[in-house]
Amino acid sequence: MIRNHRHLTPEGSPKELVHRDGELDAITTALDPITDGYPGEAVLISGPTGVGKTTVAKEVVDRLMEATFDVRFGYVNCITRSSPGSLLNKVCRDAGVGNALTVEATPVADYYETLETCEDQIVVILDEAGFAEDDSVLAALYDTHGVTPIYITTDIDTMLAGMDSRTADRVRSSRSVHLERYSHGALVDILRNRASVALAPGALADSVLERCADVAAGNARHALTLLLRSVRHVNNDGRARVTPADVEAIVDDARAELYKRRVKDLGSHQRVLFDIVRRAYPDAVDAGDIHDLYKAAVESPRSTRTRRRYLNGLESYELIESRGSTRDREYVCTVPMDTPTPTP
Repeated sequence: MIRNHRHLTPEGSPKELVHRDGELDAITTALDPITDGYPGEAVLISGPTGVGKTTVAKEVVDRLMEATFDVRFGYVNCITRSSPGSLLNKVCRDAGVGNALTVEATPVADYYETLETCEDQIVVILDEAGFAEDDSVLAALYDTHGVTPIYITTDIDTMLAGMDSRTADRVRSSRSVHLERYSHGALVDILRNRASVALAPGALADSVLERCADVAAGNARHALTLLLRSVRHVNNDGRARVTPADVEAIVDDARAELYKRRVKDLGSHQRVLFDIVRRAYPDAVDAGDIHDLYKAAVESPRSTRTRRRYLNGLESYELIESRGSTRDREYVCTVPMDTPTPTP
C-alpha cells in the first residue's frame, strides 16, 4: 500500500509544486540578480500556517542553485534557534562557511564578517522570523554584502510589532509575497500529487482526498497529516484501501499531532510563556501576570519587548489568542488542557 510515506509528510518534497506559480515567479524575479553575481532583492513571505511558505521559498532556492554555480544557501527556523549566535551559526554551517566557528566562543560580529568575505552569493531563509530573540539580526543580514535574506512570517503586522525602526524599515522594504489559504480544489490537487508517488494504485477510495481537504480548510499541512494518519490507521488494521470513514476516525488524532509539532518546535523561553497560558485554560491570563510568572520561572529573562514578540508569535502560531486592548490585554490557550503536550 505504501511506497514512500515521506511524500505524505509536510517535510517531504512534492513531485510538483502546484497552485503557486505567481508566488514562485515573484520570488524568482527578486533573486534573479544572483545569477549574474549580484545580491538579490530581500523577500518577505507571509501567510497563515500550512499554505506552503517554506516550501515555496526552498523551491525557488533549489532552482537557483541548479542554474547557478556561485550561490550558497542557509536555512534557520528562528523558533528553535532564536538567539543571535545560534541563528547565525546555523546559517553559516548550512552555507558551508565558518564551519570551525562555535556558538559558545564566537562573537556575533565574526559571523557577519565570515558571511561577507565569502566569494559566493548567499541566500538565507529565516523561517518564523518574528521569533528572533534580537531583531537586529534581521537587519544586519539585510545589510551584509553578498547576503540575500528571505523572511518568512505568518503575519507581517505581528512580526513588525515592537521591532526597532531600523529593522522594521529593512523588512518593509523587502519584496512582499503573500500566500492565501489553498482552495478546496487546490488542496485536492496537492494531495493527489503526493499520493501518486507515496501510495500504490487503488489505495484510496473515492472522496478520501476531498474529505481531507474539507476538514483541513485550506491548510495543506493539516490535509497531509490527515491523509498520512488515515493511511497508517488502515495499514495497522491490515487493510489495503483507505475510505472516507477512516479519515473521520483519525480527525482528532491528526489535530493533536499538529498541535504537538507546533509546541515541540518552541524554544525554551517561548515554551515557558506558552505553558503559563496553557495551565490557566480555559481561563485567560493577564499580560502583566504572564510577565511576572515568566521572570520568576527563568534564570535569564528576555527583555519585555522580546517577550511581547514571543507572545505575538505564539498567537500567530495559533497556540494562544489575545483579548482586550493593548493596555488590558490577556491571553488564553486555544488548546484544551487535556491534550497531550510534548516534554520540553
